[in-house]
Amino acid sequence: MPATTIVISALACNLIGTGHLRRMITLSRVLQQIGTVRLCFHTTELGERILADSGLLTAEDSILAASDDPAAGVAQLIDRLPDLGADIVILDNYFWHADHENQLAPNCRLLVVVDDLTDRSHSADILLNPNPNANAAGYAARVSDRCTLLVGADYCLIGEAFRHLRNAGVPSPADRLRLRPIFLSLGGGDPNQDMLRLTELALATTDRPLSIATGSHIADAPALAALAARTPERIELVFDSPRVAEQMNGSAFAVAAGGTMTWERATLGLPSLSLIAADNQLEATLWLENLGYHTAFDLRPNWSDQAFAEALGAYDADEALRQQQAAASLTLIDGAGAARVASTILSR
Repeated sequence: MPATTIVISALACNLIGTGHLRRMITLSRVLQQIGTVRLCFHTTELGERILADSGLLTAEDSILAASDDPAAGVAQLIDRLPDLGADIVILDNYFWHADHENQLAPNCRLLVVVDDLTDRSHSADILLNPNPNANAAGYAARVSDRCTLLVGADYCLIGEAFRHLRNAGVPSPADRLRLRPIFLSLGGGDPNQDMLRLTELALATTDRPLSIATGSHIADAPALAALAARTPERIELVFDSPRVAEQMNGSAFAVAAGGTMTWERATLGLPSLSLIAADNQLEATLWLENLGYHTAFDLRPNWSDQAFAEALGAYDADEALRQQQAAASLTLIDGAGAARVASTILSR
């Protein structure tokens, strides 16, 4: 049976972060497991490094280099797609919309768009919004009748490591209270250079050890490494961590950004002081807070040291709240979303 050629556009850089690419790696692994596929990733230099470390790509797969500038990346893929022999194209970034997608559609058999914001029209055969707060009704006027909608918690793309830990049995909400570390992360990027400041404040505000996951490319990486070297009894610093799931699972709670990691933390039942690090994280983070899944803190520009220290101190002290959030989080996502999405794509 000939391989199905799948072109996936998912950029990764300090401004965008790495969540888009990482969830496409998660989806790709399942596509490889259930079908005969050939992958071509359209991604940035940082994305190429992440893919190399992931071990996902085989000798039959390929990479199309993309600019860190999203507009240039869009133009490049539109120009190059006719030469790639794509059966399926999957787009996962915030800058795609119907005008772009109409230019891609004639050069593939199936166009899949991954969207988090519900603020643009799309010309897609399948539209995936894997966020549990998303509502299919929001796309009624934004996609055509031929579009298959995969929206909500059932389609959340959770990586294999998180699924394995969930199936093996994560700490109970009561057991989490006996753990000591705080998982601290802003994902793969740090565009506003907040990580070092957050780390210093967490060290000063609590007596807990910190398990930190961040990218080796961020501007403050050398300063973070120096701080970790001075305080090894308090800081476990893992750059480009291949074991984020284990770091989360071994922690009492998280102080970490919204976005993709929000759903990973929920899968493990990890209560969180969830940081709104970008405008596009606001809606989901506040939705989860209102439902009792986590506590939000706005980390967008002009946040203060005092406000963060007070929020962290209060969260650390409130064991009853954290136990309640851990129990609620475990009900949100079952971890099987990637299999549902991959099966739908290949069956189309």
